[in-house]
Amino acid sequence: AFVGLLTPSVQSMWLVMSVVHEVAQPSECVKQIQWWSLLLFQVSFGLFAIGDDCIFIGLHLPMAFLFAVSLWIYNLMYVCIAYGYGAFKSDVMLIVMIQAAITLGTTSLTTAWMHIFGPIFGVAYVTNHGFFVAECLMLSACFGVGPVLLMFGNLDVTPSYTVQAFTPEAYPLTAP
Repeated sequence: AFVGLLTPSVQSMWLVMSVVHEVAQPSECVKQIQWWSLLLFQVSFGLFAIGDDCIFIGLHLPMAFLFAVSLWIYNLMYVCIAYGYGAFKSDVMLIVMIQAAITLGTTSLTTAWMHIFGPIFGVAYVTNHGFFVAECLMLSACFGVGPVLLMFGNLDVTPSYTVQAFTPEAYPLTAP
């Protein structure tokens, strides 16, 4: 269920990346770094899901680290693209930073959860449920960059107006 629920957001990353590259025209180096980091993310996330921590922790833990790092690189490239395009000509940087803040805030939430509820419900119960909540928030924020950019991302094409660059109408998925 976990992988199935995340599949639409994971698959949207390719669409969002191609649209941002088409509109913002980043350097070839940035395009390649972002493309390869997304490929590495998807392969390592697939291996992470296959090697569940209950079944094969020897695969699960290294793949968790690898998919997290590759996804951070992928999302960081959006910041680089937005900076190169013009930091104030898009809200791409703001969206990525908000998602990163949610991801980083998860650690504080988990620590507070354990300190507040640990003495009441027991450390094992609170740790297991806290981990689940933290993992869901962290992964939702990390994986959510693509869908949030798809829904709310704007690039200022000219100084006189702003275009909703990521709408299906602007970039139809079917041939004319």
